[in-house]
Order: sequence, then C-alpha cells, then structure tokens
Amino acid sequence: MKHELHDATVHIATGGLTFDPDGRVLVFLHGSGQNHLTWVLQGRFFAHRGFSVLAPDFPGHGLSGGAPLTSIEALSDWIIDLLDSLGVASATLIGHSQGVLAALDTAARYPDRAVHLPPSPARLQPPHPARSRAPSLLQHRLPTRASGHPSQRTAAGLIRSRLRSYLSRCASASLA
Repeated sequence: MKHELHDATVHIATGGLTFDPDGRVLVFLHGSGQNHLTWVLQGRFFAHRGFSVLAPDFPGHGLSGGAPLTSIEALSDWIIDLLDSLGVASATLIGHSQGVLAALDTAARYPDRAVHLPPSPARLQPPHPARSRAPSLLQHRLPTRASGHPSQRTAAGLIRSRLRSYLSRCASASLA
C-alpha cells in the first residue's frame, strides 16, 4: 500500500491483506540499505493468521520517497508518526539490524504507546547441543516418503513444521 507521510510517499507491505489498524498490529522494520522485501515471508505468514501487518520501507529506501533519515532517534520518531497517521494505538515492533535499534529506541522513548517487543532471539534459541540431550534439527533422522526411493527425504515438510511451531511460539510469547 502507498501512504503519504511528511510530504513523501511511503511504501508499506501488508502481507497481501488489507491493513486493519484496530487489529493486533505487527510492524516489521528492515535494516539499513534494505527494504520491505526482508520481511515478505514473515509478513504473509502472520497476515494470513489474523495479524495486521506493516512492513514499511524507511524514507529513502526501497519504494519509499524522501531522504534517508540520519539517526536511530529520527527513525523512532518516524515510526511513531507513521503509526499515528495510520490510526494505530499500539504495535509489536520486530526489527532486523538497524530495524532492531529503531524498535528498541521507539519502545524506550515512547512507553506510553504500549509498544511491545518480541522476546530476544537469544532466549528463543534451543540450548547449546553440549548442554542438551535433545537432538538438533540436523541430527533428526528424516522419514522417507511412502513411495519412492529411500534417498528422497521429507526435509522440507519437517523444516516447514518446525518453522511454523517456532513462529507460533514467538507470536504467543510476544502477544500474551
């Protein structure tokens, strides 16, 4: 979707669905020199599971106009202005690289906006293999397909299942 903010056009990906500012809003923030494409799969995943998704291109990035912002504080102010202009009262901020810095600064400087941050990825990672008896994903013996050569493994299905489970736990932990 296209949106006007500070006399510049902002491109915002919504996960393929119409954005609802009254829903559970997830804002995906990309890194420096990147754009909304960083979050295409995650955006679609959550949009099609009942979340309102915003993955904006920062000013001067991707398909957004305007000059790039020069500080994390300026990005934080811009994020709040964007949320205000879209009628969003609160949101969960999810960032990558520079986007994480902007999310943290936004949450610290605008606590009255009830901005949520998901749990740290470090807290969500499985324990170190040396400290756990649970096999890692790479150690799992993958089942063979019912028909076909035994070398044809269903790794894609297992990985898809594990990713769904992980993303579901992330969403539950951050929005509970």
